[in-house]
Amino acid sequence: MGAVAAVKANKDAPRVDGQTLGEFEADLENQLYKIWNRMSSGSYLPPGESRRDPQAARRRVRTLGVS
Repeated sequence: MGAVAAVKANKDAPRVDGQTLGEFEADLENQLYKIWNRMSSGSYLPPGESRRDPQAARRRVRTLGVS
């Protein structure tokens, strides 16, 4: 539950899709069913990640995947 704790610590800021954790939890059973149904049928595709190339302390560039 580390992700949930991080979102709650961020004062329930909206996720990428604009839905807050409070809105997600209000319809939790339906939300989990939709996710389970997509995963079990094989139609679930996680969102793509974007690449970021921050400068490291020693001027090396390291690529990070950010969802």
